[in-house]
Amino acid sequence: MCIGLLLIASAAMGALVAEQAATFFDQTPKHWSRCSGQDNVSLDSRIESCTTMIDSFRAWKHKKSADALFQRGRAYHEKGDRERAIADLTLAYRMRIDPKLEKAICEFSHQADLSIFLCGARR
Repeated sequence: MCIGLLLIASAAMGALVAEQAATFFDQTPKHWSRCSGQDNVSLDSRIESCTTMIDSFRAWKHKKSADALFQRGRAYHEKGDRERAIADLTLAYRMRIDPKLEKAICEFSHQADLSIFLCGARR
C-alpha cells in the first residue's frame, strides 16, 4: 500500500514539474524580450526577467543563460550598480558558450569602462 501511494505521489509530482516547465518555456519569449530590453520596461523589470531566465536555464547550462547574464549585467550597469554588472558579465564570459557572446561582453565592458580582467585572456 505504501508503495502504491509513493507511485501515485511521484506521478503527481512529475506531472506538476512538467506543467511548470511547459509554462515557463511558453513564457520564454516574453521573458527574453523584457530581459533584452526589447519591451520598453523598467530596469528592475529587465533584471527580474533576466533572473527568471538565468535561474530556469542554469540546470541545463543553456546558451540563453549566458545571454541573460550578459543582458542583466548591462541592465545593472545602466542602473549604476557596477559591482553586479561586473559579476554578471564575468560569469557570462566564463561560461564560454558562444565566441560571439564573449566578444560582445568584452566590447561592452570596455565601452562601459567595466574592464573585465578576463577579456583578452584566452583559454
